[in-house]
Amino acid sequence: METGEGREFVMKKLARSWKKLLPEAKEIVLPLYEAAKKLFGEA
Repeated sequence: METGEGREFVMKKLARSWKKLLPEAKEIVLPLYEAAKKLFGEA
C-alpha cells in the first residue's frame, strides 16, 4: 500500500466511524476528528 492509498483508507475509516457515533460522543471527539482531518489534508 502506498502512502496516498493509506491516507485515503484512514480517512474513509474515520468518516465511517464518525457517522456511527452518537451526537454526544461527537461533541467529545470533535477536536480530535478535526485534527486528524488536518493531519491527513482533508480539512
